[in-house]
Amino acid sequence: MNLQRIKREICRIGKLCYDRGIVAANDGNISVRYKNTVIITPTGISKGNLRERDLVLLDLNENIIKGKRRPTSELSMHLHIYRRRSDIEAIVHTHPPFTLALSIADRFPDEAILSEQPIITGKIGIAPYATPGSDDVGKSLDEFLSDKEYGGAVLSHHGLVTWGESLEQAYFRTESTEQVSKIYLLASLLGSVRHLPI
Repeated sequence: MNLQRIKREICRIGKLCYDRGIVAANDGNISVRYKNTVIITPTGISKGNLRERDLVLLDLNENIIKGKRRPTSELSMHLHIYRRRSDIEAIVHTHPPFTLALSIADRFPDEAILSEQPIITGKIGIAPYATPGSDDVGKSLDEFLSDKEYGGAVLSHHGLVTWGESLEQAYFRTESTEQVSKIYLLASLLGSVRHLPI
């Protein structure tokens, strides 16, 4: 995939995140690995209004190659993930309300409840709290990055980060995690939740 197409895809996924309520205002950030560089969303722009010219191209040492805007404040988290795992090609960080609500209430499901869940999302961990924008956010993910069964992690009191071999896979893991959270919450309101018998 060429650079221009990647930029279009980032903008498309950003709008999907915004339109589906997975981010609000200027929340969230998205990146894609491109050869020895990373294309990432800037700080201070709604993901619903992203334009290709807003995106920032930089190397893994944080040197900006192209772009007039400042990269997201979560740049260090993205770069930490890419440095740890050469197979990860894309990252989506969002603030999905059902997923966050369950994690804040210590109710986020630690076992699968839907048959497709292990296939689409993989395991989703819960990382300890780290100050947003700090290097500690990336470090809080090390346990999950060392196990390829994980497709992402909830950042305690902060958000959700998912990764994948493509931007579409990373996004689907985000969307599916939020869908599982909605279903889990509805099932909880109806009574006890039965986990998948595997």
